[in-house]
Amino acid sequence: MNSNIPLYKMIKNNIKEDIKNGKYSQNCKIPSETELGDFYHTSRITVVRALNDLVSEGYLYREHGKGTFVNQQIRENVMNLVGFNERMKTLDLALKTVLLERSIVRIPEEMANYFKLSLDTEVIYIKRLRIVEDKRLCLSKAYFIKHNHEWLLDEDIEQNSIYHLLENKYKQKLGQGTQLFGVDHLDRDDAKELGVGSSKSLLRLKLFTYLENNQPFEFDTTYYNQDFYEYEIELNRK
Repeated sequence: MNSNIPLYKMIKNNIKEDIKNGKYSQNCKIPSETELGDFYHTSRITVVRALNDLVSEGYLYREHGKGTFVNQQIRENVMNLVGFNERMKTLDLALKTVLLERSIVRIPEEMANYFKLSLDTEVIYIKRLRIVEDKRLCLSKAYFIKHNHEWLLDEDIEQNSIYHLLENKYKQKLGQGTQLFGVDHLDRDDAKELGVGSSKSLLRLKLFTYLENNQPFEFDTTYYNQDFYEYEIELNRK
């Protein structure tokens, strides 16, 4: 035992490792506070402090009168260009979308540079919170080319998938996309919407998409709470 690490932190780290290596699976009940106290030869107060941290970080959840359980973590293996709604439906997960902002703005410089468009180009900015299985999973900040897509200003995009509307109602097919991975933070207001601290590191996915006719369509940056989410990529050696 490393005496330089407070005991509650050691308990917390050990439980995290047990979750990550599969000893405690999703929705599994972990040992009680009394059992953990006996195992680590420490007080219930120390155990409760460790568990409270894990609950606040999203690793565990409590059910009154039943105990403490491992939170569900969403894992995706995405190889094709599919919308968020489609992915959650495939995983049979309950999704709620909350529209936080929708407006017409000037194109962001990063989007203009990628698509080689003028900085005077008008785009539709849409910010949405995605709640999956009652957990605030991610915050999306997306920009869509306004020309030919003004319908985005009026459609109900909390109840309907943008990709589904695009292809089925407006008869425009998506073509291809490029996704970039990174780690980032949100500002205080956006972090509050996602239910995390502004200093918390988040998985950041940037997506640039084209229509089938090679016209630029979308630039989306989505920030994922990694406590609930894993992104899996399958690699094959040629």
